[in-house]
Amino acid sequence: MEMNIPVRLCPDTNDWMQRNIKEYNDVFWLVTLEAQMGMESLAIALDMTIFTGKGQADKGQGGRVRMGFDKMKFLRLFSDDDGESHWEDVEVTLDERSFAPPAQNIEISDPEPVKQTMFLRLRSGWNEPIHPTPVAQKLICLSGTVRVTASDGDFRDIGPGDVWHMEDRHGKGHHTKVISKENFESVIIQYE
Repeated sequence: MEMNIPVRLCPDTNDWMQRNIKEYNDVFWLVTLEAQMGMESLAIALDMTIFTGKGQADKGQGGRVRMGFDKMKFLRLFSDDDGESHWEDVEVTLDERSFAPPAQNIEISDPEPVKQTMFLRLRSGWNEPIHPTPVAQKLICLSGTVRVTASDGDFRDIGPGDVWHMEDRHGKGHHTKVISKENFESVIIQYE
């Protein structure tokens, strides 16, 4: 399987390059980077999970370094029985399957039935009082950044590419404020 992924050359810069990585074949390149950066820094730079195959690398039996692409993440905001809202990081499992024959298989999650989708824009500086979400919904940020504070005081900055699942339909809710100079634009997916 060949993947074209962005590889960050230095965690402190925006200098990116494109590199084709053939799973299992560019081991020397990855191991060289790991030796220079350390495994944790490499995983952060590649924005993926790095692991060794079947523990063989530790035993010197030709284990291979491979990238783990089997999960994605989203942010979940929910309310507990006392009405307090909290954040949780949720992993979504992806399985390889046929999706658009005759195209090759892709990695995809199980489907979720939805009611409707909408585009949403909040103007720069937009700031509103704390409130619960009206319905269970997901927000996918396209541009801009909002700071969302749960009633327990924990906050997350939601920016381009982030997925926020809102389930705090009762209780105190959350506070949202646009903190970017640009407008916040997103897609809303409602389940009810």
